[in-house]
Amino acid sequence: MDNQNAGVTIAELTPGGIAQIIAWQGFDQQISKIFGDIGQLDYDLSVTAGKYILFRISSDRVQVHHSSQDAITALIGRIDPETCAVCNLSHARAHLRLSGSKSCSSLQSLVALDFNQSAFPVRAFRQTAIHGIHTLILRTAPDAFELWLPSSWARSAQQYIPDATRHFDHV
Repeated sequence: MDNQNAGVTIAELTPGGIAQIIAWQGFDQQISKIFGDIGQLDYDLSVTAGKYILFRISSDRVQVHHSSQDAITALIGRIDPETCAVCNLSHARAHLRLSGSKSCSSLQSLVALDFNQSAFPVRAFRQTAIHGIHTLILRTAPDAFELWLPSSWARSAQQYIPDATRHFDHV
C-alpha cells in the first residue's frame, strides 16, 4: 500500500524464516557455538552473522531472521537440545517495510519511541506494540524501517498505519 500523500510507502515483504532460540546454560557461549564469533549481542542493536540477522530480545533469547525458511530449518537441526530450545516462527510473522520522508513521524505517532537517528540509529531495533499488537521494528536506513508482527494482523496493519498517521501530516 502506498500512502504518497503522507510521504510513507508501506510494502509487505516475504517474511522468510524466523526462529526464537532460548539458551539456558551460558547464553553467549551457546550462541557462539551456533553462529561463530559474532561479538556482543546487545538488547537494541541487531547483529549480522552471515545471512542471519540476530536480535537479542531478552537475557536468554535471540530472535533469528533469514530470507529463507530452509535456512531456519537447517539452523534448527544444529541446535543442541541439552542447552537450547528453538521455536520456528516463520509462518507466524508478517514482514512490512515503511519507507519515505515521513516514516519516522508516522511511526512516532503510533508508538512512544524516539525515532531520531541519534536515539534509534540504523541497525537498531525496538520491541513495542502498535495498536496493542507486538511488533519488532528494525531501522534499515535513515528513512526506512522493517516491522515484524503477527501474520494474522498484517492486512489490518497495512490499513491501520496510514489511517492512524494521516492526520499528523497537516500539523
